[in-house]
Amino acid sequence: MASLAVLLATRPSTTVSSNVSQDLGDGASNAVAYLERGKVRSAADNFKDALADFNRAIELQPTAESYNERGQVRSKLQDRQGALADFGEALKLKPNWAEAYYQRSSVWEELGNTQQALADLNESIGLQGDNTLAWIARGYLRIKQGNKAQAMQDFNAAIKMDARSSYAYMSRAGLYASMNQREQAISDYDRAIVLDPSSYYQFYERGILHQELNNQAKAKADFEMTLQLAKKAGKEKEYADAAVRLQQLP
Repeated sequence: MASLAVLLATRPSTTVSSNVSQDLGDGASNAVAYLERGKVRSAADNFKDALADFNRAIELQPTAESYNERGQVRSKLQDRQGALADFGEALKLKPNWAEAYYQRSSVWEELGNTQQALADLNESIGLQGDNTLAWIARGYLRIKQGNKAQAMQDFNAAIKMDARSSYAYMSRAGLYASMNQREQAISDYDRAIVLDPSSYYQFYERGILHQELNNQAKAKADFEMTLQLAKKAGKEKEYADAAVRLQQLP
């Protein structure tokens, strides 16, 4: 199953003028400009320059948002202790901010501190109960703790909350599969694929289930689709795995 880190929500796109100079100025009002440019650079995976912008924004005018944004970038740059410190500062400035708890939970999980990650997700959900990804993330943590029953409750809650979340259906499908409930897993993958037909992973996992149930024609179709989508996404390992599976079919 996917790690908690991959569940983090993507931030809304933010635009700034393309002719903004490198030095945006030293006034406190310029902190917002650095913050916004940092968001744009982060969204474009330009984490080094995004970090420089968030550093400048915090120097000029530290805010909960600027610490939260820098924490996310530090996490992506594998500076997990720096990320924890930033999320901590964000929560000092804004103690009841569900987003900061949610983001910090991923760092705790990456550090292997499942209990602290779960505590942060509980805080996040308690403060903002409509974040579907937080419920899914908590479900994955509960699976790690061996509590599949509560994980199922979290995935069910996420689906009830957002019936168009392909990730929620995919997550529950994986849990069903781990419990050898293959038909239920296939049903969830069916729904996930309808909602997001571009995901190679869902076709691949459904193909494995069809293969285990001796639905060879359906398995072949799923692995062939996996090859197309994995190649398009540049996922060489996944492409190779699907190719091997396909060769094994009669």
